[in-house]
Amino acid sequence: MKRLVSALLVAALICGVFSVQTGRAEEDMLSSTWPQEDQAPQGEWILADLLFVRPLGIAACAVGFAGSVLSIPFAAMSNSDQDVSRRLIAEPFAYTFTRPLGRFDAP
Repeated sequence: MKRLVSALLVAALICGVFSVQTGRAEEDMLSSTWPQEDQAPQGEWILADLLFVRPLGIAACAVGFAGSVLSIPFAAMSNSDQDVSRRLIAEPFAYTFTRPLGRFDAP
């Protein structure tokens, strides 16, 4: 169990490195390596997406589904059930399964 938790923490840290939003000056520096809309992503980005980000996205889908089930009574009372389902189920699902490999921007 400790190994699993350690592996998930390392994967989360690695994914955090890939998804950090940087300042404007750093964006200019990274613009040559970050895939643009008309460019195909580099192989490293595709592998990082496949090995780290997609499995974490699947885990996020499961956690989001569980969280939405737990929040049903509260969301129903406040009429925010659509917001809860969109944020906890639809967005992680779209990010994990409909985004092209190697592209880390939201769909």
